[in-house]
Amino acid sequence: AGNTNILAAEANEKWGYINIDNDTLIDFKFDEADPFRGELAIVYNGPTDRYTSKPTNSALINFKGDIILPFETRKLKFLSANLLMRYKYNYNINLYKKVGVPIDSIYYDS
Repeated sequence: AGNTNILAAEANEKWGYINIDNDTLIDFKFDEADPFRGELAIVYNGPTDRYTSKPTNSALINFKGDIILPFETRKLKFLSANLLMRYKYNYNINLYKKVGVPIDSIYYDS
């Protein structure tokens, strides 16, 4: 479940995060922003991917706006509350603990 104290919001075609009092917590500088899952959220910048309709570059941030995993052209996805996957079209997959620590890498040659 998402963090209900930090909300993704859009202003002037950029996304950031606010609290329930409408105070800006993280500046509006992202092309898209997912809701927080606990203390972490996935944010996006760059041109739109034609397959997913999301910007092509994703990063993982904490509730202070610090980047935990840097922007890359590979997508980030929460698999569970404590596990993330970074992938590119399902042939190059990296698994991370929630805090950004690498667990494993898998490469599929199709």
